[in-house]
Amino acid sequence: MARESSGSYDVIIAGAGPGGSSCAALLGRKGHKVLLLDKAKFPREKTCGDAVSGKSLRVLRELGIDKEIEKVPHAPIRGVVFSSPKGVVVDIPFRGKNLPGEKEPGYCCKREIMDNLFFTNAKKTKGVTALEEFQITDVLAKASGWSG
Repeated sequence: MARESSGSYDVIIAGAGPGGSSCAALLGRKGHKVLLLDKAKFPREKTCGDAVSGKSLRVLRELGIDKEIEKVPHAPIRGVVFSSPKGVVVDIPFRGKNLPGEKEPGYCCKREIMDNLFFTNAKKTKGVTALEEFQITDVLAKASGWSG
């Protein structure tokens, strides 16, 4: 499907996965005019390990989607368990280096669901124009900027 987007943007982001959508939302909040493009239609299937580390929760809070994750099917990750074919089990809980108790858990959530949360958040951010099913075919450098 050939589609065009006309206009002038401060930033054009190719790819609306977690990185692209997060970048678009944060730049939009800072007052930049952002065009976010993806060749797929959301929600979309994506092969992935489906895990988000506890360290990433700060970014999810900054984006305002940490509470949204709690509403979708997910599982907290509070540690790692290794087991051998002979039945030897080693359980390693995640603990803070200088803090008592557990670190914040990570999450295991289908990538299709997680990506859609990031993308939906970016789409509703002021200053962000998001286009799905948009195939980039060429990028041209001009004295005034880039076009394609």
